Amino acid sequence: MAYHPLIVPGENEELRALPGQLADVEARVLDSANDALWEVRNSPSEVIIADVDLPGMSGLDLAEILPNFGVPTRVVLWSRTPNNRAATEATSHGVHAFLNGPLSTSELLDAVYQALRSAAAALAAAEETAAPPTPEPPPAPAAPVP
Repeated sequence: MAYHPLIVPGENEELRALPGQLADVEARVLDSANDALWEVRNSPSEVIIADVDLPGMSGLDLAEILPNFGVPTRVVLWSRTPNNRAATEATSHGVHAFLNGPLSTSELLDAVYQALRSAAAALAAAEETAAPPTPEPPPAPAAPVP
């Protein structure tokens, strides 16, 4: 399965370089949280990875608005400097993972792949439970008239 995450890096160069480090993933880098919301509305993605500090709408704003679209997209937010207030707010918005402070590349990749696996598992479970309906049995033959 090829994944199609959206990455909204803002000024975060580590996030901007992320697509080149992901195997079997067709990531798209977008300029703003608004662009991500527009893209999700037209073609939902499994995961959005965004910096907390974005121009215009923040990553936290993105996470707060996204549930209104009714899509199962997971959100991974990263604050490159420790920010406990943002972490608490992210949790209240249902963010899948909040990365708080400096990270190694492997920690970032682990968080992204975990979110992608979680999204794939949820999709598989939803498809399993959405089995086609059982057809109604044919009507019983009418009793003969004496």
